[in-house]
Amino acid sequence: MASYTLMPYPVQTPIDAAAAVLPGGIFKFYLAGTTTPTPVYDKNGASLGTTVTADANGQFVPIFLDPAITYKIDLTDSDGVSQTNYPVDNVTAVPLGGSAAGGLDIIQIEALLAG
Repeated sequence: MASYTLMPYPVQTPIDAAAAVLPGGIFKFYLAGTTTPTPVYDKNGASLGTTVTADANGQFVPIFLDPAITYKIDLTDSDGVSQTNYPVDNVTAVPLGGSAAGGLDIIQIEALLAG
């Protein structure tokens, strides 16, 4: 089974340019430098698909990235309008492996998610 690593900020609550939360906001994931969609994963390694939608409070579930992929990430409102400073290209995941590798191991991630 492949190992995935937590996207920065375990629980995302993005805001728009007016500092309002984005209920129903959407993260869209692509291969870096392209418009080719690529999947992201949950903490069990199950695919979340290529888009992840925020709940009514504007919060996203924890999103895990594949360290073998370099991503382009777009954040849109529920109408599909890209938000300020998005898309962000060349986003890489930090491989799992503890502090020596600069990443979090699965125990640290589970503690983060539980906390």
